[in-house]
Amino acid sequence: MNQNMSPDEFRAAAEQAVVLDVRTPMEYEMGHIPGSRNIDISGPEFATAIDALDRDQPYALYCRSGSRSASAIQLMDQMGFSHVGHLEMGLLDWDGELKTGGEA
Repeated sequence: MNQNMSPDEFRAAAEQAVVLDVRTPMEYEMGHIPGSRNIDISGPEFATAIDALDRDQPYALYCRSGSRSASAIQLMDQMGFSHVGHLEMGLLDWDGELKTGGEA
């Protein structure tokens, strides 16, 4: 999986990957990619939540601009995840559907 993905690459990767939104819960509720799971990188439980994930599964991450998801990838790499990529420019570059509310 390419670590820095365009919207089209992200869409293709998301078909086989777990999609993680690393923004705050409030941002997630305002609009998120359908099917994504919210794990807030700025939350105190982020490392614990990531540590509980399957390291063999592919993950596609995103945030608003790509900065927080890039940081999350670095942490996940350090934790032994090998199939992780992100929407390089985040939702600022996303041209697909967004769902509102707290549920994926």
